[in-house]
Amino acid sequence: LTFLKLGAKYVAAQDISVESVNRAHNNCKKNGFSNFEVKSGNCEKLLFDNSTFDTVFSGDVFEHITKEQKINFINEIYRVLKSGGIFTIKTPNKDYLLVSTLLKKIYSVLKFKNPFKIHIPHTKNNPDNEHHGLTTYKELLKIFGDTMFHEPVITYQVLNKKNVPNIITRLFKKNKYFNRHIIITVRKSYFYGLYN
Repeated sequence: LTFLKLGAKYVAAQDISVESVNRAHNNCKKNGFSNFEVKSGNCEKLLFDNSTFDTVFSGDVFEHITKEQKINFINEIYRVLKSGGIFTIKTPNKDYLLVSTLLKKIYSVLKFKNPFKIHIPHTKNNPDNEHHGLTTYKELLKIFGDTMFHEPVITYQVLNKKNVPNIITRLFKKNKYFNRHIIITVRKSYFYGLYN
C-alpha cells in the first residue's frame, strides 16, 4: 500500500500467510487502487516471471528464515529483478539485540533481579522462536558478495532511545551495535559479472 501511495505504477507482493495476503488485498482495494497483485507463497519460490521488477523490498522476513533459505530467497530476488534493478532489505540487527540484551541483563543484576529471564524477543521459544534467523551485517554482506549483486549501501539510523543521550546516539550512528535494524540496498548488475 505504501508504494502505491508513493506513486508506483504497479506493485506486486508475496507473503506466506494467506491471512496477510487477504488483508493487503483488501487494504489496497479500500484505498482505491487496482494496479497491484498479491500472492501467497514461500519466499524461496517467488511466483513472478524473470526480470519483472525495477525494485524489490523485503521487510522483516530474514529473521524468520534459515541461512540456506536466505540464500535461496536472494537468488530468487535476483531472478525477478530487471538488469540494474534495486533490492532493499530491512531486518532486525542481531548485533544490536545481543548488546542491548547484555546491557539489560547487567542492569537487572544491579537491581537484584534475575537476568536469566531476559532474552531477545521471539527467540528461545519464549514466547516463541519466530526470530530464529536473526542476522548480522557481516552475514548479509557475505551472502550478497556470493551472489551477483553489486554496490551494497548501508542505511544507518540514529538510535532514538529515551535513556540514551542524543550526543551518544549521533556519535555512534554508523556503528553496527547502535542500529536496531539492518537496512542494505544492492543493485543487480546490467551485465553478467560486471559492475554497472
